Amino acid sequence: MELADELPLNHFSQKQYKGCKYADNEEFCKDFRSFCVAYAGSIGEHHQLDCVFNQTYEPIRAWCGGIKKNKDGTWNNNSTQFDNTRAVIAKMGATRAKITRKPLTYKQCLAAKTSNKAVTCVA
Repeated sequence: MELADELPLNHFSQKQYKGCKYADNEEFCKDFRSFCVAYAGSIGEHHQLDCVFNQTYEPIRAWCGGIKKNKDGTWNNNSTQFDNTRAVIAKMGATRAKITRKPLTYKQCLAAKTSNKAVTCVA
């Protein structure tokens, strides 16, 4: 599920993946997704993910979150999303990926919005 146009830019951490491990962004995103799904499931959440294959910039922006599941295994998309990005990157290990930059602050996000009207920011 791609949420790039729905998630605010200031929710993203930037990741740097090791070039020797991944041939391209798509390969990284697929591995990141696998770890995101496994992590969210292990803590009773449904994964929420954004990692767009065709990003042309480095480091790549990616986000992994989760929504708590109900006892019957369902979830409500309007529920609070938890940011699991740092935990997932830690599970992947430093030989695969590392966070090189924290998510933008709201002020930084607004500055980015001046050059790209598609950017959304959340206070």
